[in-house]
Amino acid sequence: MYEMNDRFDLQVKLISNLEGNLFDVIMISTIIEDDAELNHVSKNSLNVTLTSARHCCFVVGRSKTLVKSGGIWKDLVKYARDLGVMRLVNTNELTEVIEKFEKDDSDHISDPNCAFSRKMPQEFTWVERPYRTKYILAHVRNQKGQPDTCTFQSSCGVVESLMKLHNANMSPPQECKWNLSVDDLKNKYETSIRKKLMSEEKTDRGKRRLKVTLESFKRHGVLGRNKTQTKSRIIKILLYEEVEPSETVRLTKLLEEGNIMVGHFRLSWNYFTLKPDEVYAFNEKKAFIHPKSNLVASHAVMMVGIGHQQTGPKRFLRHMVMQNSEGKLFGINGIGRVRKNSVRGLYRLEVEIPKKGFLD
Repeated sequence: MYEMNDRFDLQVKLISNLEGNLFDVIMISTIIEDDAELNHVSKNSLNVTLTSARHCCFVVGRSKTLVKSGGIWKDLVKYARDLGVMRLVNTNELTEVIEKFEKDDSDHISDPNCAFSRKMPQEFTWVERPYRTKYILAHVRNQKGQPDTCTFQSSCGVVESLMKLHNANMSPPQECKWNLSVDDLKNKYETSIRKKLMSEEKTDRGKRRLKVTLESFKRHGVLGRNKTQTKSRIIKILLYEEVEPSETVRLTKLLEEGNIMVGHFRLSWNYFTLKPDEVYAFNEKKAFIHPKSNLVASHAVMMVGIGHQQTGPKRFLRHMVMQNSEGKLFGINGIGRVRKNSVRGLYRLEVEIPKKGFLD
């Protein structure tokens, strides 16, 4: 929908620059001024591009030109024909379809009684919502290269968000540009349990790991640095308390007050193929077993909102809005949704506030 374009993360890249990245959809354009440049694309680069799409990959071009260029492009055209996935497009007809879509799309969105409008979830979220002119959510973290650190990533993210909330409450409202060290929190966790991460007993992972992490945050604090790296201090939490996910009224009130929380849920295979706007629900029959622990994997995130989707007369499916720690390619700019009854635990935190707040 054209009105929702700001929710898409559109990136334009060269084929040679895609290695190490994954995208929901990839469109490869082979329409260029000099067809000879097609021969400069290596087989490895094209293979990487074709396998970097989570859901689908489109190749747009002139089939005769691709066949004429030979090599990998000729092989790709033959492969597409053999699979029956090659489609010929009449550019005049395409223009007519686009114009019709634009008209239908505009009519569709403006009709409050259309099926699409009824299915859209209603929710409260701190995503792109300012509080007293300041945005309070911490930046979206990316734990790539740091496996099994979601507990530390989400805990630091929640505390940073609460620090931002405190500064926004100052008169006048102030920014908070302090960042907490995930490595420092991980080190203190390992010191507390006297073991390395992932060497714990199976029963000490998941929810138990989260509780130990929060207790370490409370007792020892975590190293924080300002944006210019010229100041540092230890940031502590005063308390953490478990909030029952089923208490919808209290949960909604806490979130509306700015209480960003740490939440955790179990993973099933459908989590890894989740579409950007899809709500995740744990499927016990397709549970994802962690290769090191041989237990159902658990995941911790920041919980930043709550909402519901009407499925029938007086029937609703409730969900929570989560900010993940897997970069901005997850969901929509790092934001996703999880069914509320899939959430196994929620923790509200209170931060220890210094006299001058969290100013540089």
